[in-house]
Order: sequence, then structure tokens, then C-alpha cells
Amino acid sequence: MLKLRLATAFVLAPAVLAGVVFLPNHLFAAFVFLLGAFGLYEWAGLTGIANATNRIAYVCLAGLCMYALWLQSEWRMAVLVATSVFWLFACLFVLLMASGSVGRRGSGRGNGDPLPGTRMRLTLMAPGGILIFAGAWLGLVLLHASQDGHWLIVWAFALAWSVDTGAYFVGRAWGRNRLAPGVSPGKTWEGVAGGMCAGLAAGCGLAWALGLGSLPEWAVVAVALSVVAVFGDLFESAIKRTSGAKDSGTILPGHGGVLDRIDSTIAVVPVFALWAAVMM
Repeated sequence: MLKLRLATAFVLAPAVLAGVVFLPNHLFAAFVFLLGAFGLYEWAGLTGIANATNRIAYVCLAGLCMYALWLQSEWRMAVLVATSVFWLFACLFVLLMASGSVGRRGSGRGNGDPLPGTRMRLTLMAPGGILIFAGAWLGLVLLHASQDGHWLIVWAFALAWSVDTGAYFVGRAWGRNRLAPGVSPGKTWEGVAGGMCAGLAAGCGLAWALGLGSLPEWAVVAVALSVVAVFGDLFESAIKRTSGAKDSGTILPGHGGVLDRIDSTIAVVPVFALWAAVMM
């Protein structure tokens, strides 16, 4: 499984980075949407949209929203702010679910069993998914259009991927204390610590290599976004737990679904893009 996971990553990561560096902005926007469409399709399934035709319609609706953002620049900052605020509420949702304040964990329930009384929350997550993906898409497009923006995207991707990778390997090797068993039984505090350290190292190392500016400032940004990445991963786990799914899909060998691989990234990108728009 680990070899399959690494092989998939070694194929996909260079393709994504090549698109970031070499595509013009309008083609990059289309490229990002096409990649995100798979995640949107899986998100629709997690929110209870079972019919494939309806899932495709959901993806198309999200695409229309993104196209509207492409045409109407005056909406863009509001969408970035709204998406960042959404992730604050997502963090709260994860914390409440971890504490048992959201949903009831009945005895004998496995990872693949939905929690009772959650269908309404899942239904409400359908429009939330469009906001999440539209905000991430917009963040990438705006970063890409800025001066040296492709390197900022590389920085954000490297940080999110480093947090995921560090958490996976450290948790696998030394994980003992479970982080939030009611949300994601496999995640541990040791894994989170490993992911945070990896995110900080990647963020500072790339900021220095790319000459992005003050290392202490970028270290603070890296730590903050590493926390966002952790909660992005946990939030998707919470949605899967609520809907009774183990993985968002099976399209990526060794990884599961597309959403399982981009959950941290789609959380990090709009927050980072908002910070860059205000501070840089």
C-alpha cells in the first residue's frame, strides 16, 4: 500500500506543479477546475447526492459559480473572506464533534456507519462544498495571476503536502495517543506534531530558497497554515464519519479519493490567498 501511495504521488505531483509553472492564467483556471471536479463529485456523494447525474449537475453548478467569479472581479475578496470564515466554523464543527457535542456515537458503530440524526447537516454541506471549492479555485487563480504567484502556489502546496506527509509517517511510526477518535480514529497527537514540524520546515525552507522575505514572518504563516491544514484534513474526516464513508472515493491507488488527498490543500489555499492579498 505504501509503495502504491508513493507511486501515485510521484506521478501526480509533478503534473500538478508543471501546470502551476507553465500554464497561462486562463488555462490554469480551467486546469484547476478539472482537477477539482473529481473532488466536487466525491463531495456531492458525501453530502447525500447519490445519483451520478445529480452529482455531475452539482459539479457543473460549482463550475458556473467559478466562471462568475472569473467575470466579476468585485466579488472575489468577499468570497475569499467567506471561505476563510467557513473554515473557522469548520474548525469549530470538528472540535464539537471530537468532544461529542455534535452527533451521537452509538455503541457498536464502525467507521462505515453514519451517525444518527445527521442527514440535515449533510444536506447543508452541499452549498458549503461549492463555497469551499470556489474559494480554493479563486485563491489559486489570484495567486497565479500575481507577480511570481506560481512560486507562492508551490509554497502553499509544499506546506500542505508536507503537513500531510509528516503526519502520516510520524503517526505511522510513533503514533500512540489518538487525537480525535470520534472524528478520525487513526490520527494521533504524535502525527499532528510531525505534520506541524514538517510544515514549518517546508515553509521556512522554501521561503528562504525563493527569497520571499522575512523568515520569522513566514515561520508564523507556516505554523498558522499548518494548523489550518490539520483541521482541513479533520473536517473531511468528520464529514466522512457523519456520512458513514471510509474514503471519499477510490480513483487514486493507495490514497482513496481525490478529496482525501486535497482536503488540507483546499483549506490552506483560500486562507493563504487572503493573507497574500492583504499583506503582500
